[in-house]
Amino acid sequence: MQYNQQQKFKKAVLISILLHILLFGLLFIGSRLEEVRPMGGGEGNGEVLGAIMVDTGAAAQEWGRLQQEKKGNPLSKREIADKEREQQSKEQAEKERQEQQKIKEAKEKAEQAAREKAEQEAKEKAEQLAKEQAEKAAKEKAEKLAKEQAEKAALAEAQAKKEAKEKEAKAAADAKAKAEKVAAEAKAKAKAEKEAKEKAEKAAAEAKAKA
Repeated sequence: MQYNQQQKFKKAVLISILLHILLFGLLFIGSRLEEVRPMGGGEGNGEVLGAIMVDTGAAAQEWGRLQQEKKGNPLSKREIADKEREQQSKEQAEKERQEQQKIKEAKEKAEQAAREKAEQEAKEKAEQLAKEQAEKAAKEKAEKLAKEQAEKAALAEAQAKKEAKEKEAKAAADAKAKAEKVAAEAKAKAKAEKEAKEKAEKAAAEAKAKA
C-alpha cells in the first residue's frame, strides 16, 4: 500500500514537471509567433494563435488541477520517510515475530523430541528391568527346583542304601540261620547214627556172649 502511494506521488510529480515544460514551451512558441506575425495580419494567423492559446489554457488548467490535488493530499518528504520507517518497523516486527515463532516451534519440537526420547529410554529401562527380574526369578526357581530334586535324590539314595543294607543283613541272617540249622541237623544225624552203631555193637556183643 505504501509503495503504491509513493509510486502514484512520483508519477504525479513527473506529470506536473512535464506539463510545466510543455506550458513554457507553448508560451515561448506563442510569443515567437506574435513577433513574426503581428496582430490582425490575417485570419490564418489568428486561428493558429487561438489554437495555441487554447492548448496553453488547457495545459494550465490541467497543471492547476494537479496542483490542487497535490495541495488537497500533500505528502511531505518527512511524512514519506516516517511512513517508510513505520512500514519498515512493521516489517521488522513481523520478521521478528516470525523468527520468534520459528524459535518457539523449534523449542517445542526439541522438547517433544526430548520427552519422547526420555519416555523411550524409560520404557526400554523398564523392559530391561522386567526381563532381568524374570530371568532372576526363573533362575531362582530353577535353582530351587534343582535343589529340591537333589534333596529328593539324596533321600532316595539314602533310603535305597538303607533298604539294601537291611536286605543284606536279613539275607546274611537267613543264611546264617539256615547254615546253623543244616549243621545242627547234620550233628543230630551223626549223633543218631553213632548211637545206633553203638547200640548195634552192644547188642552184637551181648548176643556173642550168650552164645
